[in-house]
Amino acid sequence: KNQEPTCLQALDEHGFSIMHYVARDSTLDVAEYLCSLDVDFDSHLSNKNGQRPIHWAAVKGRIEMINFLSKLLIDLDLDL
Repeated sequence: KNQEPTCLQALDEHGFSIMHYVARDSTLDVAEYLCSLDVDFDSHLSNKNGQRPIHWAAVKGRIEMINFLSKLLIDLDLDL
């Protein structure tokens, strides 16, 4: 994967990535598309409080997004 920093890896002033907002507010198609890009999201899955996009999906009760992100975390060999 591309190791160059991109706007897709950027964190906002609160430490959240685009994937945090997608997990909370967008469609599964958008999450799948972003993950299909040649970008390394691994180092930006957690914000500075340790919250991952999957946490935001869980708060909103977004079961399909939780399932998708769970698989992504397992594929990246990260602890849930």
